[in-house]
Amino acid sequence: MTSSSSHRDIVLTALQNEQASARSSLVPSLKGKSALPSLSSLFLTVLDKRQKYNRLTTPPTFKPPPRVTLPDMRREAWLRDLASPLVPLRRLSRTIPHGLKGPILLDQCAAKSIPTARAVWFARCVGANELRGLKRKGVGSFAVGSETKWLKEWTGQVTRFLERTISECGSSSDLWKQKMVYA
Repeated sequence: MTSSSSHRDIVLTALQNEQASARSSLVPSLKGKSALPSLSSLFLTVLDKRQKYNRLTTPPTFKPPPRVTLPDMRREAWLRDLASPLVPLRRLSRTIPHGLKGPILLDQCAAKSIPTARAVWFARCVGANELRGLKRKGVGSFAVGSETKWLKEWTGQVTRFLERTISECGSSSDLWKQKMVYA
């Protein structure tokens, strides 16, 4: 028996013991007429405590990765690394390639089969850099107007990408299938 299988057996035994430990005391109370109101009250208490304790108490320290201009070969390599779950995002977050935004970003994520969570991370980093750039350029209400304009443009770009992808459904080529199920 290997150490990993013995460790797995210990964990499995502990889980089985834990699952059965409260059963004898809970089953009678769940069979009564007051079970549903009791569960409802308990669930609301859990949600309330979860909301209370899951608040961030420290200021955020995240800074979006800086954008750098990369030659085509290096940009393709970076996108391949982004598509690979074996490459940690920490390594990729040192810099992100410049020039991938809007519809190009969406098309590249679909074409390179980048997993959805990683594609969202990348889109958020690009968006944060775009908004940061708009804040630097604008002052006061101009900056707010620029951000709103950028958000409307981004929403329109995502909508057009989805509409184009959906409209390709049922066409003779199978490209739409790859875009639909790539992640």
